[in-house]
Amino acid sequence: MEQEDPSAEAMAAAKAALLEVVPARRDADAEVAYVLGALYLKQPFDPVLAKPKGGDDPEKDDDMAPHAKVLRDIKDLRKAAARARRDRFRRVTQGNEGAKQKDGVLVSKSASASPIRAGVGDFFQAWRWLQIAAFRGHTGAMVRLGNICIENVSDDRSGGTYNVRLAEKWYIRAAAAPSPIADAMYNLAKLYHEGFQAEDGSGEIREILSSDSVRARFWLDRAAQHGDPTACLWMAHAARVGDTGLGFSGPDRDTALASLQDALSRDAPGGDFYAAQLHRFGDANLGVEADEALFWRYAKQGAKKGDADALFAMADAYFNGTDTVEASLAEAFKYYGLACDAGSGEAAICLGAIFARGVGVKQDYEAAFRYYELAADRGIVLAWQNIASMYALGQGVPQDEQAAKRILETWGPHIQEALQAP
Repeated sequence: MEQEDPSAEAMAAAKAALLEVVPARRDADAEVAYVLGALYLKQPFDPVLAKPKGGDDPEKDDDMAPHAKVLRDIKDLRKAAARARRDRFRRVTQGNEGAKQKDGVLVSKSASASPIRAGVGDFFQAWRWLQIAAFRGHTGAMVRLGNICIENVSDDRSGGTYNVRLAEKWYIRAAAAPSPIADAMYNLAKLYHEGFQAEDGSGEIREILSSDSVRARFWLDRAAQHGDPTACLWMAHAARVGDTGLGFSGPDRDTALASLQDALSRDAPGGDFYAAQLHRFGDANLGVEADEALFWRYAKQGAKKGDADALFAMADAYFNGTDTVEASLAEAFKYYGLACDAGSGEAAICLGAIFARGVGVKQDYEAAFRYYELAADRGIVLAWQNIASMYALGQGVPQDEQAAKRILETWGPHIQEALQAP
């Protein structure tokens, strides 16, 4: 449900709109509010209030994150714009008996902002600005507001109900806008496909939103029709496995292959890897036979784009060999390394095993332990079993049987589940 950070062009547009003092266009005003909201998502706390000791020393600017500097610059521009607007207002309303005076300056009463009922965590400022942008028709702001609601359900005093329902409303508004946004449609499909559960005050899990296959399929169809590549890939997989949560009663060959082709043509993240694995092993339900040439074609395409899964697939193919390519430990090691650098946890645990056993490389328990730790950090549960074993045996780390015992007590059930998984 994440969205990309505001681009340099969007930030420039926001600054330009502010420099115009009184934006002539409603959409320019909305863009300003949206960029401020997006920046506050990166910098929840006001950089002025959180300023380190040392005051306004320009030399200390280097200690600030780039988005904090941009936020500070835009805030300064807003202050200048506000001053100029007040000057303009005084000139326009001089002689207006309906305006109130304060210290000789004509002012008009403005409505105070409505209180925030949703749980928004630390993102109070982001929520305020994104709301302004959303009420002025900015669909990207609507999606981000929905995301904030979902990500901060634990802060919702109603136990999650208000946040989830509000997220649903914001996504629907963005999806049904005159210029709809596909991210909102995708998020709705995901929300209706999975439903939503949360823990109440007593610790019990309760259902807030029921799954709805009809609505999930409707919004996923819409997202795919609006060109969302991830929606196309999801549709391909759902049709392939016959996902009942999306209204499929069984595998749907035509929909699966057509959606996969759409995903590939739109460069869906992970699409090349998915196609590579499909052609590596084939799928009788889809009438797709294993085709090694197509496997290598799609795997290499994904590898060129830096796809960690595609790189791992190539490493695995080189490690085990195929009908047309002999096993090569050197090539396997190379691609395991590239996949690991790209963020693959599976590659990290494989590298750990390679160093622990000395397969094609010099045995190095310290390196093995580092890779197992990296794999565990990336969510590979089985890596904890190897880490516990190395603590128990004192391989790569000082022997510590108590540490091994604590790890197995914590991760033992999860390790068993992972071992039994198909």
